[in-house]
Amino acid sequence: MVARVLTGRATPPEIPSTQVWITAADALEADALLAPLPPGRWLALAPGANWPGKIWPRAHYAALVERLADAFAGVVLLGGGGDHGTTRHLAERCPLPCVDLAGRTSLTVAAAVCDRVAGFVGNDSGLGHLAAARGIPTLTLFGPGRPARYRPWGPHARVLIAPQRDLTALTAQHAEDAVRALLSDVKQAR
Repeated sequence: MVARVLTGRATPPEIPSTQVWITAADALEADALLAPLPPGRWLALAPGANWPGKIWPRAHYAALVERLADAFAGVVLLGGGGDHGTTRHLAERCPLPCVDLAGRTSLTVAAAVCDRVAGFVGNDSGLGHLAAARGIPTLTLFGPGRPARYRPWGPHARVLIAPQRDLTALTAQHAEDAVRALLSDVKQAR
């Protein structure tokens, strides 16, 4: 089986537009946290989720960054304090400049961080909803979850559904293709 991509373009009318507001202080904190990164386009990754079946293997995230290294100048790792082991592992192996913000931001500062990235890839978790609500090109990876019910909605939100709903079967190539297509679609729309 192949991975399937769902777009946010056909948002049902009963789904309200999502929004997250940030303050000037949130924006300033985000700028300070991202200061170590070089100028250019950055990719945000959120490799955590609330249960193991919803988590794409960290080796796949690492492979995805390697495959996308030509398209980004740096990587931002987001998540809660419980994700720090995974984000630290990814940061240590990242071929691009990287900042690990797992457990270091409030939700509104995480939203402000999302405003500064060119793309977001994450598991089926709340951070994808934040990125989509801020209008960031967002790819959410789904395995056993129910994307029709729990996916992020937005004009630049996409969902990649793993073959047989098993995230271990979703390859870095699947995700790379979906990210590149999403970024191309967004570029053409602007």
